[in-house]
Amino acid sequence: MKTFQSELLPAFFLIVNSAVYAMQVLQKEMTGEAEHAGLTSDDDVMALVKELRTEDENA
Repeated sequence: MKTFQSELLPAFFLIVNSAVYAMQVLQKEMTGEAEHAGLTSDDDVMALVKELRTEDENA
């Protein structure tokens, strides 16, 4: 669990699940990164996954 003070209500503290909070932060930080990397479709993602798996098998 993670506890932090509310920005909107300074007198209140919120208790949230740490895993959920971490995932929300990660998703926010990763917004737009797929497009930046040139991944614009599911096919692009699948091609990247296959490429990485092949590299891993050959290492």
